[in-house]
Parts: sequence; C-alpha cells; structure tokens
Amino acid sequence: MTAFVAIVTATIVVVRTYLALTGYPQIGQHSNLHIAHALFGGALMILALVLGFLFVGPRSRWVEVIAGGVGAGLFLDEVGKFVTKTNDYFYHPAGEIMYLTVLVVVIGGNLVQAVHQPTVREGLVEVGIAAAEGRAFGLTSAKLNELTKYLEWIDENGADSVETAALRNALARCAVHDTRWTVLGRRLRSRLPNLVASRRLTVLAGWLMAITALQVALSSADGLGVRPSELLFTAVGGVQAAAVSDRTYAVLGTVTFVCSVVALVRFRESSPPYVRVQALRLLQATAVAFTIVGGVVDFAEFGLFALVSIAIGVLTILVIGAQTATIVALMREDPDVAMVVGNK
Repeated sequence: MTAFVAIVTATIVVVRTYLALTGYPQIGQHSNLHIAHALFGGALMILALVLGFLFVGPRSRWVEVIAGGVGAGLFLDEVGKFVTKTNDYFYHPAGEIMYLTVLVVVIGGNLVQAVHQPTVREGLVEVGIAAAEGRAFGLTSAKLNELTKYLEWIDENGADSVETAALRNALARCAVHDTRWTVLGRRLRSRLPNLVASRRLTVLAGWLMAITALQVALSSADGLGVRPSELLFTAVGGVQAAAVSDRTYAVLGTVTFVCSVVALVRFRESSPPYVRVQALRLLQATAVAFTIVGGVVDFAEFGLFALVSIAIGVLTILVIGAQTATIVALMREDPDVAMVVGNK
C-alpha cells in the first residue's frame, strides 16, 4: 500500500513537471479530439483489476501495484477538470483534493491494520493463501518464520488442530529461497550502527516530527508564514500556491501530530512487542504521508528546495523502519527477549 501511494504521488509530480517543461501539449490537439491522460489512468487501473482477477503470486501483485499506482496518479492529476464546469486543469483546490486523497489512503489503510486484530479464522485463511503461494513460487526465510510464528499464535487461540497441522505441513513443503533484494536488505540492516536502530533515536525522531507538524499546522492555519520551509527558502509558486500550501498543511500537520502522538504513546517501554510494532507502523505510515504529501506541496511552492524537506522525511522513515526491523527480528527469535532488548 505504501508503494502504491508513493507511485501515485510520483506520477503526479512527474506529469506536472513534464507538462510544465513542454508547454502542456495535448494528444489530438490538431483534431476535434482531446485524449486526456486521465483516460490512460483509467485504462491502467482497469488493467490492474484484470491482472488481479487473472493471476496470483507476488510478481503479478507488484505489477498490479505499479499499474494501479500510475493509473491512479494520472487520473488524480486531472481532478480539476472533473470538479469544474470549465474543465479547469489548473483549478487550485484540485491540489488539495489530490493531497487529501493520498492522505486518507495511507493513514486510513494503516490505521485499519494497526487497530484491527485478526480473528483465528482470518489467520487460517491468510496462512493458507500464503502457503499456497509458497508452494507455487517459494517463500523467503523471513516470511516462512513469520508464518510459522503466526500459525503458533493461531494454534494457541483455539484453532482446529487438524487445520493448523495441515497448514504446518504445507509450509514445510514450500521451497525456501531469498531473493537478491531480501539478502541485500538483510546485509544493510546488519551493518546499521546500533544508534540508528535504537529506541531512543526513534522516539526522538518521532517527537521531532510531531512538534514540527504542530508548528506547521498552527502557522499555516493563521497564515503566519513561519513554517521552517518558509523561513529557509524563497517561495516561487506565487500567492495562490502559498494559499493552497497553507490550507493543505493546516490539515496535514494536524493529522500528523495526532497520529504521531498516538503512535508514540503506544510505543512506551511497558508495551508488548507486537503493540510496539503496530505503533511503529502507524508512526512510519504517518511519516510517509507527511513526507510525500508535504513534498508535493513544497514542490508547488518552493520548487527544487522541496528536496531538503523530503530528504529529512526519508531519514525519519528509515530510522523508524530500522527500529521496526529490530523488534520484528527479535520477536521471530524469542518474544521474551524482544520485550527486554527492545527497551534499550
């Protein structure tokens, strides 16, 4: 889901940049037709749905995510034409519609994952689907360990022992192979300094994001012009871009502050490891939304200077991700150890 949102946002940025640099060319401009790129977006979203109907497995799933993300980005980019009688592509509140749509998807989806506790029946279905895919395409060692632990939880919570035994047997027959990306990710995580994967740095990064989001929300709501980016960089987007930026940041900053505080409170030392992982995923999703949506807004207002705030956001996401990977790895080895070591 995070990849889908990132692709949607990147598509909007690339399309807007390309059109601005090329003088907004149109397909069919020398005839009575005007083939809007929203049509290509709709075609790609249909393609993603059809692929989901016809194929299974991780590779086809990634193709669906990419096709659907690019298609949704092309569609959203022309939302201004759909909400105005004059088909105004440059309708300024269209930017806010795009940003809020992305925000609702990434925060709403991760809130559902963080809050919803799967039932035993859902767990059996999930492991069954994963085992079926594993038989056909293989599993990484990390995924196999995760499914094995998940199956133990299902077994302990009242599942039918015959069903869990069948699933355990199915997992045992899956081919195990780690992709090059899996091996590379494991090597990178193992070479990270202890400080990067420490709880203290994660808490510090989370509170810095929360405080920054609150300051951004308050200054944007009052139009004070004292956001960090406004103090450091020269705006190039004009008065209208600044107005859209203020309205967007007022909402984005408020939601980011609330979600960050909720996640940090749930990340307290006394929380069980699985609660910490849920809190970190919410915090990371919040950082992703704040970075992606804020980056699009900053590009409109400050141009290439937006890369500075995006880089800071990416570093925050990496710090949170490193802590998440550390706790998850400890949980796979020994949940009791994860409770103790994860506090350090």
